[in-house]
Amino acid sequence: MSKVTHNKKALKVFILINLFLILILSLFFFYMLIVAIPYKLDENKLINSDKKLFFYDENENEIDSYASENQTVKISELPEYVKGAFISIEDKRFYYHNGTDKRAILRAFFNNLKSFSFKEGASTISQQLIKNTHLSSEKTLKRKAIEIKLTRQLEKKYSKNEILEIYLNTIYFGHNSYGIVSASKYYFNKKPSKLSINESAVLASIIKAPSVYSPKINAINAENRKNTVLKEMYNQRYITKEEYDKNADTPISLKAENDSFYNYIDAVKDELDGILINKSYYKNQLKIITYYDKNLQNSVENSIKTINNDQNASFLILDDKSKVKAYASTTFNTKRNVGSVIKPILVYAPAINENIITPYSKIVDEKTDFNGYSPSNYNDVYYGETDVKTALSKSLNVPTIKILNRLGVEKAIDYLNKFGIETTEQDKNLSIGLGDIPVSFFKISSTYSAFINDGNYYDYKLIKEIIDEKGNVIYKDSDKKIQIFSSETAFYINDMLKCAVKNGTSKKLNNLNTAVYAKTGTVGNENGNTDAYCISYNKDYIVANWIGNKKNTLLENKITGGNTCADNLISIWNSAYKTKTDGSISKPDSIEEIFIDKIAYDSEGIIEIAEDIAPKKYKTAIFVNKNKSEYKKSTRFSVPKIEKQETSINNKGFSVRLCLPQYYDAEIYRVSDGKKIKVYDTINNNRQVFNDYNLKSGKSYEYYIVPYYVYNGKTYYGDEMILSKIKSPNNSFDDFYIDDYS
Repeated sequence: MSKVTHNKKALKVFILINLFLILILSLFFFYMLIVAIPYKLDENKLINSDKKLFFYDENENEIDSYASENQTVKISELPEYVKGAFISIEDKRFYYHNGTDKRAILRAFFNNLKSFSFKEGASTISQQLIKNTHLSSEKTLKRKAIEIKLTRQLEKKYSKNEILEIYLNTIYFGHNSYGIVSASKYYFNKKPSKLSINESAVLASIIKAPSVYSPKINAINAENRKNTVLKEMYNQRYITKEEYDKNADTPISLKAENDSFYNYIDAVKDELDGILINKSYYKNQLKIITYYDKNLQNSVENSIKTINNDQNASFLILDDKSKVKAYASTTFNTKRNVGSVIKPILVYAPAINENIITPYSKIVDEKTDFNGYSPSNYNDVYYGETDVKTALSKSLNVPTIKILNRLGVEKAIDYLNKFGIETTEQDKNLSIGLGDIPVSFFKISSTYSAFINDGNYYDYKLIKEIIDEKGNVIYKDSDKKIQIFSSETAFYINDMLKCAVKNGTSKKLNNLNTAVYAKTGTVGNENGNTDAYCISYNKDYIVANWIGNKKNTLLENKITGGNTCADNLISIWNSAYKTKTDGSISKPDSIEEIFIDKIAYDSEGIIEIAEDIAPKKYKTAIFVNKNKSEYKKSTRFSVPKIEKQETSINNKGFSVRLCLPQYYDAEIYRVSDGKKIKVYDTINNNRQVFNDYNLKSGKSYEYYIVPYYVYNGKTYYGDEMILSKIKSPNNSFDDFYIDDYS
């Protein structure tokens, strides 16, 4: 085939493809014109009307209400960099298009065509204003067609600066802040005209998704997004290189906290932002039914009032399905490193679930180097050979990392991600096992719901239902659960964390009016601590406390999860249970309790079922999955066994140094001239040494030992074991002859 013919065919294909695309675009724009005919711009909707929120508890008793203030600012009052922050990140060509950016539309069209979705938009500031004030957030061709038509009408009616002014006075900034006046006051306690470059970039970064980029919700996301805005401001020449460098290195500084605390309703408003993202504009009055409990809220508020002014703290009460019943905090629900409270969900439960360990697996607790990573236990105390149950209840670091190393960091993170906890490549190292990862207080507390619900996790929720002014239910909590662990795994963790309360790091909670399971955690180093946690729970509630540093200062070393935080939770639990109540979490039918041979377990780590005749002190109880576990039965007491005994002879006679377990006795027999007689019984004699000096000269003797155990009047004998075979001398000056085959 000639090159010319090939080029002609390629040209034909190119022309056909372009004609096809032109046809699709023509049909698309024709469709848009038809469906948008009935719709008109409503100027009244461009005025941000007052929003009213009414908050109720689960029984629909009103607990609070809120009305937004409709405050506006003139565009002429704003510094150029304030306007530039929003234009540079939201609509770079704002002053150069007629409301719709054709370049952006074509780019989005082809990208969506390739992905068979509507995930990419091309909204200008004018389009956003129309969408926020006139339309819903659904992503359909019809809505887009109406949006474009109304945007063209908007552009004909108003100048660019008028459109930008309306936009800034109506856009939503999260935390029920509508318009830049409200947002400037809420975040920085100042007027928009006084905003700095840094603060302008912060506000412009929030509007993409307030529930994601609010600095009061996620400081890391907010800082990263702010710097993206600053970069665009520099690229669009709204700020200089020097101004960019200075502000990119300047952290976000919000208005100073007042003496009040961040309470339940504040947290509800945050959750509302996430639920009604892009919907808040067209709902002027909402009835919000929550899971609020007045008595429990009073208890957390009383507790937070006792916190030292130099500290930050949060108190949280969830029910068994992670419904938030009470909350109070001196700060916001930001992500902090969580320390050892992550161990159950990241290391121990996954390793049990993957059949890598059981609570009774033996593990050596000693200083260990893991390819350059060498974790230490608290106060550098190590227990030598221990078991998994002790390792978790005492929150030992080295065994935790040993288990994580066997499980694999990737597998552990897979479990963490099931909870909805995000991780990065930097998190993929062994230090994550000790809580070197930031997680929000709400999220880490709610993960413990998996242990209450047979391995099923419920994400935390404050809002049960949202009803609009017309009585329409626009949101209802789905009560969704995710199976993460088996019911047996959940039970094992509960048993271990019950032990942590009885004699581990959470033992301050041991004398409450209800059964409690708990895990503590402390983040810090030899110079001091930055964070302390205690997450406790029973069949009804999860009750948690966090204490953190304020103004980046360290806490005192004495402030730990097991000390201060556990102490703080006592009064809350006592408020919830004023009389004795059984808060125990039931065990699954597949779990049974068995008694094992304590001697075999303690000495060799072997699990054997104990005999009925074994003394209580030589038995210990463990829980096993009866569908999976098969164990050999011990014969320690029904068939006694002893090891080789130490014997000696001299010119006086025969001696044996008895090495008997304290639970056995033994009989010693002597054979001579074909006669076998019992010469010693330890039950009535010295258990240490037997001497036989009544030997006749020139005689041969054999000695045997038989261990035995007595229970309820019945004697259980073990196997006979030969000790020695000797021949006595003919006179006192000769040596003994020995044929020792013991």
